Amino acid sequence: MAVTSKEESILANIATTLANVNGTGNYNLNLGSNIWRKFIHYGDMSSSDFPCVMIFDEDDVLYNPMTNVGYTTGRDPNNVVDGWIVALLGHVKVGSDSGREGLLQKELIKLRSDLIIAMLADQTRGGHALTTTLVASTKRVDWKKSVGGVVLSFAIKYDFFPTASSPST
Repeated sequence: MAVTSKEESILANIATTLANVNGTGNYNLNLGSNIWRKFIHYGDMSSSDFPCVMIFDEDDVLYNPMTNVGYTTGRDPNNVVDGWIVALLGHVKVGSDSGREGLLQKELIKLRSDLIIAMLADQTRGGHALTTTLVASTKRVDWKKSVGGVVLSFAIKYDFFPTASSPST
């Protein structure tokens, strides 16, 4: 029987969670089906691809062995900001930001807010993680193309047991 890794289960949960960003309730924007696990440059996107979010887990992962033949992500089992880093890259586009009110910045702040609320609504990632912690965010704008991007990094802590009779990774 093949084992589904906790990382894959967590990434699937993140994609499902982000689908809740639908412009209702606590959310400002509607991501629709624009949630991807691959990078697409905003210059290669069509207007219908905005807003969007891409999920990345391309950083190094450190592990700490536990006394019960298991492992936890990160060097310190008790440090919630020391874990497997998963990043979200989100983009918004506005028709025109010719005024002085900062429409593009306002949309980026809405997207960042939506992503934080969605990701922290269930910090256990559907029961596959111990915790999910926001550790960093940044935003950038391309004023000429009226496109902006936000990057949010989350530390995800989870334990796994690769030598158990029913192994997990």
